[in-house]
Amino acid sequence: MSSPREQSQGTAPDHASTTRQQVMATPAFLYAIVLAMGAIGATLRYLIELAIPTETFPVGTLLINLIGCYIIYIVYQWFDRRVHIPHSIARGIGVGLVGAFTTLSAFCTESLALLQTGEYLMFALYVSATVFGTFVASLAGWATCSLLAYRKLKQLQRRRMQHHLEMQRAAQSESAHQTLVNASAPKSNSKPTAEAKSAKEPELPGLNEPDAKNESGTPSEWRRS
Repeated sequence: MSSPREQSQGTAPDHASTTRQQVMATPAFLYAIVLAMGAIGATLRYLIELAIPTETFPVGTLLINLIGCYIIYIVYQWFDRRVHIPHSIARGIGVGLVGAFTTLSAFCTESLALLQTGEYLMFALYVSATVFGTFVASLAGWATCSLLAYRKLKQLQRRRMQHHLEMQRAAQSESAHQTLVNASAPKSNSKPTAEAKSAKEPELPGLNEPDAKNESGTPSEWRRS
């Protein structure tokens, strides 16, 4: 019987896990995650805009929106539904990080600026690249999730096959061991001896004793008559 100390040590991790899940399910934790992820996403967008010049064509904004559409599909379709990370973490990454990282307002402002300056070709190219490019990026995110799910399924099938082969080898080894034990056991003589046969058969009175006869070979009952 376990002591109270061992019981408290066994239930401590479960209690801590339950408490952590309850804290992560609160609205305050979700707001904090969205706020922190939003700061990270906005900082990343600013760094990319500084690194990529946008004098003639807004490449930085286009790249940011393409990356955001790719990431957000993976976050919601893979990490939230397949990997099963906490929902608050997934919402924080999707709404906070990706939401602050991507920018529709910058896309609209830059498109209008190209149109006002007479850059009609650049305007058409930018709008087309953003609309169709973000769709292709989302499609690429879907393809990535499908590939990850396929690889996970193959790993699961490989583990099941390996387990089946191990069980089959164990059964064959047990069968070979049992055959070896049966072969090494001493064999008993299947034919019974005469003494054993006579010991098994009961003797019936009057069947094995010959009838008493007189000198003429007639039975004794006839002689008395």
